[in-house]
Amino acid sequence: MTVGDLNFNVGPFVTLSPDAGHVGSTVEIMGSGYAPNVAFQITYDDKDITPADSATDATGSFDGTITIPVSKAGAHVIRVVDAQRNSARATFAMDSVPPPVPGLISPDDSARIGLLGASRPP
Repeated sequence: MTVGDLNFNVGPFVTLSPDAGHVGSTVEIMGSGYAPNVAFQITYDDKDITPADSATDATGSFDGTITIPVSKAGAHVIRVVDAQRNSARATFAMDSVPPPVPGLISPDDSARIGLLGASRPP
C-alpha cells in the first residue's frame, strides 16, 4: 500500500474472541491481510480444525467460528495459512479448571411425581 511517498507492507493477522476458555468452547476467529478469494487452513497446535468452505472474501478478510478441541491446560497456537502461504497466528489459553457440571433443576430431591388422569399402572 502506498500513501504519498510512503510504502506500507500489510501482513495478515488473526484475532480470537474469546482468547481463553475450555474444551468445546466456540470461538469467533477473524482475520485480514490475506490473499483475496482464496481457501485457507486453520490449525490448533498443528491439528487441522478448518471449517468447511473456508475462504477469504474479496478484501482478503474472513470471520467465522471454531470449536476448541480436546487439549491440556495452557497456551495453544491457532494458525491460519492461505493458499498463497500468507500466515498469522494467535494464542488460545486453555483453562485449567473445567466448566461446572450442570445441576439438576427439577424435580427437587425427595420430590414425588404422579400421573394425571385416570391412567393406572397395570
